[in-house]
Amino acid sequence: MSGLRLDQKEAALKGGASGADIQPGNSAGSRLIRLVAGVDGKAMPPSGTRLTAAEIGVLRAWIDQGLDWPSVRVAAASGSTHWAFQGIRRADPPAVRNRAWVRNPVDNFVLAKLESEGIAPSEKPRSPPSSGA
Repeated sequence: MSGLRLDQKEAALKGGASGADIQPGNSAGSRLIRLVAGVDGKAMPPSGTRLTAAEIGVLRAWIDQGLDWPSVRVAAASGSTHWAFQGIRRADPPAVRNRAWVRNPVDNFVLAKLESEGIAPSEKPRSPPSSGA
């Protein structure tokens, strides 16, 4: 594995085991472009579907334009309501009518949905028989 990560700006700029693979503002000098274009006799990915010329062009333009990389914090601060930008919070289990059916907090969520649809839950499963071993 090369260690190259493209999911975080800092990691992408650091590069992988071979060092920096992207030179912001210089796609021609970026090892990443040489690899995806197959310029140096090596190709990325080594097998499977390769990037199209149009996709490589988009990647080149992005690098030449300086790697505009919005951060999650910026997106969250912009008021995005997308689930990916919401903070993690513990949800309180909903109240249910058939409390005897509930074995753990997750059951509350399942049973609340069933009750809202007018569906009765199945009986509690019986304990599995012992194997006798």
